[in-house]
Amino acid sequence: MLKTKNMKKKLSEIGFELGFIGNGNGEIIINDVDFGRVIEKYPIVAELEKATTTSHWHREGDMLTHTKMVTSEMVKCLRERQKHFIMSEHMATLMILSAIFHDIGKVGCRIDENGRLLSHGHPKRSAQIVTEMFSEYDLGDILTELVLWHDLYCEIKIGDVKLRRKMETFSDFLMDNIMMLIELFRCDDRGSIHDPNDSVAMMTDRILEMRANILSDRLRQSLKNGDFDVQK
Repeated sequence: MLKTKNMKKKLSEIGFELGFIGNGNGEIIINDVDFGRVIEKYPIVAELEKATTTSHWHREGDMLTHTKMVTSEMVKCLRERQKHFIMSEHMATLMILSAIFHDIGKVGCRIDENGRLLSHGHPKRSAQIVTEMFSEYDLGDILTELVLWHDLYCEIKIGDVKLRRKMETFSDFLMDNIMMLIELFRCDDRGSIHDPNDSVAMMTDRILEMRANILSDRLRQSLKNGDFDVQK
């Protein structure tokens, strides 16, 4: 098949280039992430070190340290998943990049007089940055989605109506692969030093239940509209 000018680059090219993944006897090898190589290719990541905070949610101190911790957790998670499921190089790269760039919107955020990082709205800024950086790659739009919603588990007090409204904007791909987002939740939580809480577990249950309701309602509406009429 001839390649066209509009064909996007494979996201896995980044994974191989930066050594996130490798090939061994036909299987994907998931490697530790060398942040020196990451920063050389994406200098903006180094700026996360300046995003310091005294927040009780991030006692690790700065967002570069946090990002490294989250990424390390993601690598562990992917290795464990790989024992039970076949994983493509595209998915492995996608998940590792989501860990690296989930908080990139905190670059340049102001720090108040009490040492708190004023990062409200950072998921949206992170998503905007990621969109610009990875628009030429396949699955770049999914990377943007993961980054945009990575903080949803923190909205523990969100009402069902508002949660559903947000989830109804998820792409079909993300709805079908909702565990990718939940794994990012878990890695983000484990990759920070804070008092124990149940926010990830509680929001995971709510999100899975809401997803089931949304998909059920969509199927019911499709049947009502005759979208699955085999006579056609």
